[in-house]
Amino acid sequence: GAGECGNYSAGVKVISNRFPARERALAGGLFNSGTVIGAFAAPWFIVKLSGYFGWRMAFVVPSVLGALWIVPWLLFFRDRGAGEAPAEKVPVTLLLRMRQVWGAMLMRALCGPVVHFYWYWLPEYLRRERHFSMETIGLLAGIPFLFAGLGNILGGWLSSWLIARGSSVDFARKVTFAGAVALCSASMLVPFPEGEAMPVALVCVATFGVSVFAATFIGMLTDLFPQRALASVAGLTGTCEGVVNMALVLATGVVVDRFSYLPVFLAAGLMPAMGGLAFLLLIRRIPDTPLELQAGTR
Repeated sequence: GAGECGNYSAGVKVISNRFPARERALAGGLFNSGTVIGAFAAPWFIVKLSGYFGWRMAFVVPSVLGALWIVPWLLFFRDRGAGEAPAEKVPVTLLLRMRQVWGAMLMRALCGPVVHFYWYWLPEYLRRERHFSMETIGLLAGIPFLFAGLGNILGGWLSSWLIARGSSVDFARKVTFAGAVALCSASMLVPFPEGEAMPVALVCVATFGVSVFAATFIGMLTDLFPQRALASVAGLTGTCEGVVNMALVLATGVVVDRFSYLPVFLAAGLMPAMGGLAFLLLIRRIPDTPLELQAGTR
């Protein structure tokens, strides 16, 4: 868990370094889709791996696979800033005096845990509330994450396409965020339909929307903050998400045991809308060039 966090922060910085503004949301979506591709494959893969080789190998094999990507990275990636004087570090205290940073922290804290909810709780929900067999869960639980991968790519493409057609960065990001929030509201409908297909279909719509939000969020970070601050800002947003996610994992268990999944799905549908509200109240507008690092920047 501790090692995974640095991957996101470094990835956001690389996207800013390698891509122009009009391409960053798509690049961010492709980058972020790797996570959901893994989540799509994992239920089937882990069930089969555990069945054939025992539960221990379900931990060993993913751990080894997770380390293999570093080999081509070290072989092929070259920093474009190599040989230049290192940029001046940005104090975290300065970042925490900027409302845009707090807006980004709240956006990720309110949207990121929705993805984790589906990762951690969807198989249990399908087993406990929908009475799916383990085999059916293995077949169906990964489908929403396939849609999440598509959401990352298509969400990133949409805002990039709008910018390429002459829209401002601010307009393109806001339109995409609005569409994402609307799609995320499908979570609130999941507990109501009968049968197997419709609940899973609604979860697919919701995970698609959450991933559109996530891809656009990565693009937004690269729009707002200069490169020398990006990794720090991404780290702050990740810390905020982690704290909220930890609290919500515990709260979800309590709510499910004492009540039902209904309040949890309602919250999963409302939280991205609250993240959109944080954008409107704190970030307000995405400028054409990154912000100057001064407290009270508008």
